[in-house]
Amino acid sequence: MLKVDVMNWEGKVESQVDLNKEIFSIKLDKPLLHTVVTWQLAKKRRGTHSVKTRSEVSGGGKKPFRQKGTGNARQGSIRSPLLEGGAVVHGPEPRSYEWSLPKKMRKKALGMTLSWLYQEKRFVVVKNMTSSDGKTKALFNQFKKMGWEEALLIDEKKDLSFQRACQNLPQFKFISAEGLNVYDLLKFKQVVITPESLKTIYRKCGYVSDH
Repeated sequence: MLKVDVMNWEGKVESQVDLNKEIFSIKLDKPLLHTVVTWQLAKKRRGTHSVKTRSEVSGGGKKPFRQKGTGNARQGSIRSPLLEGGAVVHGPEPRSYEWSLPKKMRKKALGMTLSWLYQEKRFVVVKNMTSSDGKTKALFNQFKKMGWEEALLIDEKKDLSFQRACQNLPQFKFISAEGLNVYDLLKFKQVVITPESLKTIYRKCGYVSDH
């Protein structure tokens, strides 16, 4: 087992917690991380882009001008793709960009990212994530005192006051351990968790902890 310090909100070490070596010592595989991040971003795409085809553009089938004598190319309808306001040929249609990725790859990438963050000393454990008043300014000053410019904050359950205080801080994001993902882990300079969230993190990485 690996050990990591558990900090209080004064920046002092209160205790230590064990980290599973199987998860926090996985060798980095950049192509796999790239694949998982691409998969995540593809899932987020709405895919609602659409254009009107010739059958959907308003306007009748009447010729816009006579066949001969105008000097223009002949046209049969104002819905033609050749005319302004006409249809679009081979344009985008609503679609899903989502594609499947094996669970084993997703779990390995999650553990690999956590392992890399731990080795880079960007992995911090704090005793709890609660806020008595839910004030953004007070929480920001607390983060500044801890030396964090930006961080992903992870707890087993979301404290509503703490979550509300984080909402107006774009450089910080508060999620539950159940929502842990590779993209968010790589996006922030620091990852801050609570000891209670470790069990869920282990499960999401494919390891079932007994404690």
